[in-house]
Amino acid sequence: MDLRKNPSFIFSFKLVVFILLIVLISYFISDFIVPKSDERLDVSFKELRNETKDGTNYDVLFFSNSHVFTAIDPLLLENLTGIKSLHLGSSAQRTLFTIETIKAALEIHKPKVVVLDFSQNATFIPKEEEVWSFNTKGFLSIEPNLSKLRTMLEVIPHAEKPDYLINGFSGYFYALNNLNKWKNYTTKEPEAFSRGYLGFRPAASSLYEKDTSHATWNDAYMNFNCNKEYKFFDDNVTKDYLIEFLKEYDEIGVKIVLVSSLKLYSCTEANVVKEFSEITEGTNKENIKLLNLNTPKVKKELNFNRRHYANSTHLSKFGAFELTEYLAPYFSSLVGNIRNQNSCLKYRKGLNIHSFQLQLDDYFNKVLHLYFDSIPSDYLEYNTVINVYPKPGLEYKLMNQDKKSDNTYMEVKDFKKIRKGFVADIYLDTKLMNDEIEKIDLWFYKPNSFGSGRHTIYIAKD
Repeated sequence: MDLRKNPSFIFSFKLVVFILLIVLISYFISDFIVPKSDERLDVSFKELRNETKDGTNYDVLFFSNSHVFTAIDPLLLENLTGIKSLHLGSSAQRTLFTIETIKAALEIHKPKVVVLDFSQNATFIPKEEEVWSFNTKGFLSIEPNLSKLRTMLEVIPHAEKPDYLINGFSGYFYALNNLNKWKNYTTKEPEAFSRGYLGFRPAASSLYEKDTSHATWNDAYMNFNCNKEYKFFDDNVTKDYLIEFLKEYDEIGVKIVLVSSLKLYSCTEANVVKEFSEITEGTNKENIKLLNLNTPKVKKELNFNRRHYANSTHLSKFGAFELTEYLAPYFSSLVGNIRNQNSCLKYRKGLNIHSFQLQLDDYFNKVLHLYFDSIPSDYLEYNTVINVYPKPGLEYKLMNQDKKSDNTYMEVKDFKKIRKGFVADIYLDTKLMNDEIEKIDLWFYKPNSFGSGRHTIYIAKD
């Protein structure tokens, strides 16, 4: 019997061909579909996987929404304490989704401390479509599966909009092929934020640059007399899910810090101590701690002004530097013994760099972070020079092929003065990848004057 004339065979053959065509077309189409996940969080997870595989241990992982990941600078923290940290947050992320992010990260790496934002706004379930969009993108950055999706749909009240999550999840599968090809940021940073590193994304401007009266500022910053009571949870869904999470991970032994992040108007966080006591009942208080930054004592010690805030809930980059400096002893007490920092670099005329961190990972912006105890006044007229040299044979990859290196400059007078020292975060103007860099030199010069001397701060490993 000729199978080619059999109707059943012909139908089956056409069906197989049709399915193969669908698979083939979907594969190629996926290259042109942008993944609807949070690109910065994707890159942070990629960093976590690769660094852990290479033997790097992160002492602290910061989670949750921008209240946390715009407030603590991981490279300054490492300069001050030796503690390595990484931010894994996405914009406007709510606690329900943050818990899933933490679980996904702890499957990859177990840090000594997990930091979770515990603010009144974060504990609410998303309402607006825009906020749902942010949270869906964050959820799609943890390589979710159907089991995780089903868990979230069981938790989210049907009165909300779980269909936003379902729609985003379905589109995610078409983009998986493209998602795995990401190596660098491709999305332009929002103007409200500066360039960042290690998931840290500080605000670009401050209230100092905006029209805010001094009287209004003082009334807001130290006002703890609330005219109304602010609900901390909009229902028991998030609260119960958080309680379950804390009990589960209390048994694992990772220290969890719930931080009431610093706000301009602290009245919204008035119930944080009461709520913390309720959700941690029956857990080991040595493993789960509250860091409340919205107290009169903390605010008085910080003595922040308009320069420190970008808006009422986010710190500026300057505020993040000073808050990181303020909290450095606290994190040192949690982490315990820490690794040695980079050695002090000494230059002519008394300029000493206390410590420096060089972030060269290909997934993030390349940045040199410097910390000084003090800067001699002579150096305020100097310029910082960073030379990035390519490996032999790769000179054609330099941004200016008439030069021997890619060069970055920053005037010393532009370094930020914080409470006890000076900070500079200098983004390197180079397109060289990590394995293409031979060495990096750091020095200072003043026009019509001798340079400061030169230090090689990075040499490629063989």
